[in-house]
Amino acid sequence: MQKGAKSSPLLLLFFHLLFLVVSSIPNNDQVEEDWNLVTYGSVIKLVHQSTGYRLHSHEIVYGTGSGQQSVTAYPFGGDNNSFWLTKGVHNETLLSQGNPIPCGSFIRLEHLNTRKNLHSHLPKSPISGNLEVSAFGVDGEGDSGDVFQLICADNRMKEWKRNEALYLKHVDTQAFLCTNLKYAYPDPIEGHLEVSGNKKKSADCLWKTDDGFFFMKA
Repeated sequence: MQKGAKSSPLLLLFFHLLFLVVSSIPNNDQVEEDWNLVTYGSVIKLVHQSTGYRLHSHEIVYGTGSGQQSVTAYPFGGDNNSFWLTKGVHNETLLSQGNPIPCGSFIRLEHLNTRKNLHSHLPKSPISGNLEVSAFGVDGEGDSGDVFQLICADNRMKEWKRNEALYLKHVDTQAFLCTNLKYAYPDPIEGHLEVSGNKKKSADCLWKTDDGFFFMKA
């Protein structure tokens, strides 16, 4: 090209397109950050932080208290009765699949296999005498006793992230979802721990997200 000659339009178009392609390549750190988020519509397993047991339910009802479907903590990770669907309180459009869940949000967790929601209320739990935690509702719809507040243990966190400690605070009773190795069931569900609501927030009430099916941030 001679000195002072103008660049061809084709060459300028090529460099413009190259810039667009390069600038559209996602930042790897941002992609990793987005994949660490727990979003609405994700199907998760919740692990009790101190015991390693997973939040679990099954088609076995309580013989005392409400007689509703029981919720326990179970030690083995491969069990498919430990999957829970994350959803909002009223299934609002805003809380669609893939949207991050801010710390402090009010949420519901639906047991995937039985379509009942994680629930609590005033009847006493069978072993500890705390508040009973059950699975309740039909086809994912129950009542106000299904609503929990997501409280991130690290107050610097803005959104629910995998493997980060959290509390689930039941809105109606103001009790925290807890378990402890000393509250173990005998037969017919030997090996399971009681899950109950406790008004006192402690290390027994810390959970984190384990494996599951996660949707990328929308």
